[in-house]
Amino acid sequence: MGRPSPSLPIYRRRDPAPASRAAPGGPGGPPPPPLAPPPRNRRVAGRGQVQVRALFGGGKEGEGGGNPFGNMGNMMEQIKKAQALVAEETANVQKELGATEFEGFDDDETVRVVFNGNQEPLQVDITDDAYAAGSDELEKRLTAAMREAHGKSVDGMKERMKVLAQKLGLPQPPQ
Repeated sequence: MGRPSPSLPIYRRRDPAPASRAAPGGPGGPPPPPLAPPPRNRRVAGRGQVQVRALFGGGKEGEGGGNPFGNMGNMMEQIKKAQALVAEETANVQKELGATEFEGFDDDETVRVVFNGNQEPLQVDITDDAYAAGSDELEKRLTAAMREAHGKSVDGMKERMKVLAQKLGLPQPPQ
């Protein structure tokens, strides 16, 4: 059997004829049915009009063939509104934390350090007793007061961010 001309499309049948019957078009059998071209992605709508339907269009509300994901433009507007809300709430939290003060003291309460909610040091108070203890002791007391104030500031920030996450409906971070 020779090779078919390259200009003619080749169509193959999926289901071969059973061996018990004579093959169509063969000796003693009926002529083969005409081969149909592959189906196209068109539907005939009305009188001779051809309407092409794709995945994301071609249909109206209530009819088939429309966008299966709904109104994507509306969804994008909702996302933009949510982003604006998150930005606004985050700015409010930052402003609130900047105005909140957290104090830290050494064990003898001779040194006081003040941090704001953004972990920025604002003030240091040292008593005469802390100065009289000497420079090494003053260094230890100052470090202890700074650690306490910073720790309180971080805890306050975490608590405020947890409240913000709940307000925005975000999942809670692990403990």
